[in-house]
Amino acid sequence: MYIWKLCGKYMTTRYTALASVASILLGVATLIVVNSVMTGFHVKMQERLHGILSDIVVEARAPMTGFPSPELIMDRIKASSIGDRIAGMTPAIETLAILTYKPKGYANALTRPVQIVGIDPKGRCEVGDFASHLVNKANQAQPSFELREDALEWRRANPDIVDQDESWPSAIVGYQIATFRSQGMNYDEYLVYPGNEVIVTTVANGDGGRPEPKSYKFIVNDLYKSGMSEYDDRYMFVPLDALQKVCGMQGRANTIQIKLKDYADAPLVVESLRKLLPQMVFIVNTWEDKQGPLLYAVKVELFLINLTLFFIIAVAGFGILATFSMMVIEKTRDIGLLKALGASSGGVTNLF
Repeated sequence: MYIWKLCGKYMTTRYTALASVASILLGVATLIVVNSVMTGFHVKMQERLHGILSDIVVEARAPMTGFPSPELIMDRIKASSIGDRIAGMTPAIETLAILTYKPKGYANALTRPVQIVGIDPKGRCEVGDFASHLVNKANQAQPSFELREDALEWRRANPDIVDQDESWPSAIVGYQIATFRSQGMNYDEYLVYPGNEVIVTTVANGDGGRPEPKSYKFIVNDLYKSGMSEYDDRYMFVPLDALQKVCGMQGRANTIQIKLKDYADAPLVVESLRKLLPQMVFIVNTWEDKQGPLLYAVKVELFLINLTLFFIIAVAGFGILATFSMMVIEKTRDIGLLKALGASSGGVTNLF
């Protein structure tokens, strides 16, 4: 009991000691809060970066021509020693393009660069979180490129800006491509509605393998909203067979997305795939390898913040050490008196 009474007396008569303790409390609280926020941000960013990519990505070294018979390559992978570690695979084509569209009420058409991706919706959902990022809730259960009723209704209501030809393939466009928000607005204004027609211009394989520009029309069926501006501002998804036709890559693909049953097997699977597939034709990486610079930058930032907070706490700790050392020196007579009255060495130590 005497320990608590004397401790309270010493602390309340020396406000420097209280200030030192408060600085430690604030420093530790800041470290916990900032570290929790940054860790949560890091985890959330990893989830969103992973959402567009599967666990492992097999790419062609020559993306313009890709590789033939992706189904046979996937069968070969399944039949290998790592086949039982794979949960799903799907081929795709990724290429750069120019998107042209004319928003309702605009006199001129708008153009912008995009990354156009040809996919099989069902296969894409098996290797990633593609479905959960679609804006149309009805399209999330069974994603497809089939025109939805809301898109058809919009087309019927705007015959002046669409040609009513519904034989064109449909597309899923990044949310930030299709919308904008002006200063002072608290809602998103649509530039491209589901039902709008857009024109994609890309480079295709011409006669003799020479690249040549080619344009193709698509009808917007849905929007893609991942929450990552890097994706929402430049990605556009179209049917794989349609993009094969546009790029002159019938029966070919330039990437295979692979989902693992256990991501801990990724190093082993990557190493096996690099031995299984010709190095001069294929590049094999995990999604973390693909996003390495961004993930590394966040890790460095988290380390520097923790290091700075550690030094703040260390300075406060030295302040407490100096304060209490002075208190012990000043209370030498008190210590002698307590020992004379029968206080134990442990009790005196606990007091200070």
